[in-house]
Amino acid sequence: MSSIKIITPGDDLAIVSDMYESGALADLSTATISACIQDGSGRRIIAPTAQSSATAGAAWATGRVVCAFSAALSVSLRVGSAWLEINVTRAGKRTTWPLIALDVQASAA
Repeated sequence: MSSIKIITPGDDLAIVSDMYESGALADLSTATISACIQDGSGRRIIAPTAQSSATAGAAWATGRVVCAFSAALSVSLRVGSAWLEINVTRAGKRTTWPLIALDVQASAA
């Protein structure tokens, strides 16, 4: 079970998630991954965005995905609860992983 991730609108976001399958870290080395952010009602705030295994900190072969969204995209987030949706496609089969809770907080600056 993952903890709530804290993010800030207008920041470049790098949200780390360890992906499990059948109780073990998933091998996602052959996958295509996209992610989006939605509000509590399921409305997509940030559209599905292709993710890269080359993103700093990512290790898809051992289940670690870093979902990156630019500041230009994250500026549309509003303070409150949101959800990260990660979609993984392998061998033509798309799987939506369980949603990850996000806490969108205003910048301290």
